[in-house]
Amino acid sequence: MSAPLVIVQFSVGNPDRLPKALPVQKPETRKESQSRRARNETSALSNQLVEATRMCSVAELLDELNDAGYYLVSAYALPRRDRRNPGRLYYSARYTFAEGEAAAEKLDSIRDHYGEVEDDLLDLFHNVFWQVRAYRNVREEDGAVMVSINLDGAEPRFRNDGSEVLVWQKDAAGHRVGTAPVPLQPQAALHFDESYAVSVAAS
Repeated sequence: MSAPLVIVQFSVGNPDRLPKALPVQKPETRKESQSRRARNETSALSNQLVEATRMCSVAELLDELNDAGYYLVSAYALPRRDRRNPGRLYYSARYTFAEGEAAAEKLDSIRDHYGEVEDDLLDLFHNVFWQVRAYRNVREEDGAVMVSINLDGAEPRFRNDGSEVLVWQKDAAGHRVGTAPVPLQPQAALHFDESYAVSVAAS
């Protein structure tokens, strides 16, 4: 069964690390925070599609979503309170993709700068390796099925000056291998196919 919505989300502690074109909403209220945590605790594990996978490439995800008929309709960052440090905010970036021709009718505040938002997202997909988790959830109010792809543990492929991040390869004992460090390589790749399946394959 297809999912009417696919949501891609990640969090950062520093708002300067958010994509520049991403709108920032008003902070989440305490009631909204409690409701969100309750939903996550009761549904996430039983509907998990992809277990936590480190150093995962998502470079093909946007093209694969489009090929399956999903298009970006909403994008924003939501400030939230850190449960361990209530005086500190973090920022949850959320990108929503809708299925079919109706997607164009659902565009929200990103309509006027859609290209910039999508380009920023494409840069994130191509220039960062992530720890990936994926879930299939049912929306309480109307029973709609949603696929949620959660990204964290970001490993940028490039430094601020544009040069590639280089690392030493190591053997099973932790000893360096080779004569010089090499560019970061993914250990897996996330895919979304036309049967609406989310999967991870070895890279």
